[in-house]
Amino acid sequence: MSPTRYINYWGRKLKKFQKCLPCYQRSFNINELMSRRASERMSGFTLIELFISIGILTIIGTVGIVSFSRFRARQMLDLTTNEIVTTLRRARTAAAAQENASAWGVHLENPNVGVDSYDLFYTSSTYASGTLMFRKRLGSGIDFSDPVASSTKDVIFNKATGLPQATSSIILQLLSDTSATKTITVNSQGEVSY
Repeated sequence: MSPTRYINYWGRKLKKFQKCLPCYQRSFNINELMSRRASERMSGFTLIELFISIGILTIIGTVGIVSFSRFRARQMLDLTTNEIVTTLRRARTAAAAQENASAWGVHLENPNVGVDSYDLFYTSSTYASGTLMFRKRLGSGIDFSDPVASSTKDVIFNKATGLPQATSSIILQLLSDTSATKTITVNSQGEVSY
């Protein structure tokens, strides 16, 4: 091939390429191609990211469950305290109203083995000679710390006056957290507080 012919041949090819250059640029824009590949890489999670996310969720879930169980136990302690206070106030009201022409009281029992309980009763003198109205057991996880284990305590309100035979205190505690306690007191005027 002669040099002139060779230059003419490649000159025509170059002109055709220059005419089509804008279409090549549009279909194969290198920046667009690179950004597309980068976004494809960013669209998924790596295995490490997945494990880190699962670990964080596990820690948050564990803390939440522990906090909820403590909250629930304290709510049960509050509920049981309120029930005992209500029973004591009922006994005082019944004694002052002279229901069954008797003194009324609450018997608290903390056995060495078994579930702690309290009884509402009326009597002429003591729990042993009295008539039981109802017995209620403490919820699971709650225990008396006063009365102490293997003992009992009676809070008796005299008929007509509704005054207690003696001042008294009752202490409830959580078995799972013995620092969580509630103290109920009955003063000499028969007022029940906690």
